[in-house]
Amino acid sequence: MTSRSIETGSVPAFLFLLLGLLLGCETMKGASIEGETPPHDPVEDRADSRDRNSLRAELTAAEERLALARQSLEHHEALSREQVHIAEMSLEHTEKKWRQFEEIEAPLQRAEARLSLREASDGLLESQEELAQLEQMYAQDDLADATREIVLQRGKRRLDRAGEEVSIQERRLQQLEEHSLPLEALELRGILEEKRSALESARRDALEGRLEKKIEILEAESEVVRLRAKLDEAGGLPDRSEGTEQAE
Repeated sequence: MTSRSIETGSVPAFLFLLLGLLLGCETMKGASIEGETPPHDPVEDRADSRDRNSLRAELTAAEERLALARQSLEHHEALSREQVHIAEMSLEHTEKKWRQFEEIEAPLQRAEARLSLREASDGLLESQEELAQLEQMYAQDDLADATREIVLQRGKRRLDRAGEEVSIQERRLQQLEEHSLPLEALELRGILEEKRSALESARRDALEGRLEKKIEILEAESEVVRLRAKLDEAGGLPDRSEGTEQAE
């Protein structure tokens, strides 16, 4: 009976000893786990690498778009300068032509037409005087009637032609002053306005195009900055040493 009571009393003590040993092992295991660095997840690392590569590709494309936008601005400005210069030269040529018409050609044409009319008028007056002298002379002469008539008829024909010439020059001057010169002036003024409008349009297109190109550059620069910041947040570009080790 004594031996059974001992065995019965010793069972709880053995269990308590075993439980203590187990608790000690778990405590030591937990302490060792807390001191270690948790292992990286390979799947998560590969996903991060793919994200960085995608951002690098987007950044490269954005930088290329920025370079193209800057080149486009340079091309636009060079082309605009040429177009504005052509428009300025064309306007200057038309202005010179207008001044030449107003100051030289139109006054000269009027002067020539008036001179022609004056010459015709003088010719008419001279023919009238000559005929009057012939009539007076032959009235006092005893020449045959046939000879006198021939001379007088010639004088009358010259007088008629002189009168017609005066009429023609009068109509020519009227046509010049009332139709030809005003019409030519109107055409030149129309061309002049077209050239001025073309110059204004070229300058406006140059300015508008420059603003558009500037906006494109600003948008491209903003995209590059955004992608660079995003790439920095994702880990940035690899170091040279890392790239060298991966190559080896």
